[in-house]
Amino acid sequence: MTQPAPQGRGYEAQSYWRERLERDFSLVGVGYRALGAAFNRWQYRGYLRNLEWAQERFGFNLGRNSILECGLGTGFFLDYYERLGNGDFTGLDLTEISVENARKRFPGRTFRQADLSDPGLDLGEQYDIVTAFAVLLHITDDAAFGRAMHNLCRHSKEWILISDPFPRRRHNPGVASHNVIRSHSEYESALAAGGFEIAGVVPVFALLTPPRSDARLWFYFWSVVLRVLTLTELTGYLAGACFYWLDGILIRWFKVDVSLRLLVARRKADAR
Repeated sequence: MTQPAPQGRGYEAQSYWRERLERDFSLVGVGYRALGAAFNRWQYRGYLRNLEWAQERFGFNLGRNSILECGLGTGFFLDYYERLGNGDFTGLDLTEISVENARKRFPGRTFRQADLSDPGLDLGEQYDIVTAFAVLLHITDDAAFGRAMHNLCRHSKEWILISDPFPRRRHNPGVASHNVIRSHSEYESALAAGGFEIAGVVPVFALLTPPRSDARLWFYFWSVVLRVLTLTELTGYLAGACFYWLDGILIRWFKVDVSLRLLVARRKADAR
């Protein structure tokens, strides 16, 4: 039986993210504020490394396929698509600040302020690839999560990319009110209902992000060690470089349990 998401804990998504981004519109604002800019840049570099690996493995192409970016944030991934030579991407975000920034930086492209879980969301077209990178875990209401998954599926022609931890068992963290870690099977069911099947799941981070908070001792150990190692931007840069190198080894060669994964789903052949 699905455990209900905790409600009434003071989390309101739009105001939460608006305040964070107005305070710091950078990778720190959407990432781990306590760890500084240098370490966060290494985290996102690690993200791209494994995103490129996933492209090679599954055959989607972020440089050529049309893309809908859900939860565009600071536009980090939009920059990446443009560097690949892709001029066919659009995006939506819950916050006005993210949408306005994207419109200024990428004139002529379409960006829309919208709630992914809005039952009336209709962008009027489908895209080859729809992405939701570290977005869906911040939808704490289960009904809203279901609507968001439905909207991802209805707007995708072929591929959906989602990054979340995807554990075997669902976890409602007690240390943060702004996320719910849903199980792999919950995502699998929601995707199947929309005509998609999971092509595979690849690791994104082992050490560069904190362990799931259900692993309490490891979670607090990681947090304390990283706070010390990132006291300055210089030490944060050095720590990030070391963790980036170790992450690659642990993920590729030792297959360690990871803290964030990328799920690649493809529309079922009979639904294309």
